[in-house]
Amino acid sequence: MTLEAPYDGSHPVTGTRQFGYEARLDGSYNFFVRSVDRFSSNTQENLKNFVNSTGGMSTVIEPVHSRPDWEKVQEVLQGLRPISDLGCD
Repeated sequence: MTLEAPYDGSHPVTGTRQFGYEARLDGSYNFFVRSVDRFSSNTQENLKNFVNSTGGMSTVIEPVHSRPDWEKVQEVLQGLRPISDLGCD
């Protein structure tokens, strides 16, 4: 898939997703997807349904969205602000 980004043009977004899970202290697991593009809630529902249908217990939590301030990005690219102003870790 190709992504069209302000001030950056178009480029493929291959390899921009991270799938994983984290063990929690209570013995449960948190499955996650991190990405730079939109991720279908269908996948979350399918995983929840699979876990629940095989004797587990699963819910879908509210996703966290982090979107850049494109005006700040443009100013960083133009050398008008330091990259640290974007708050990226």
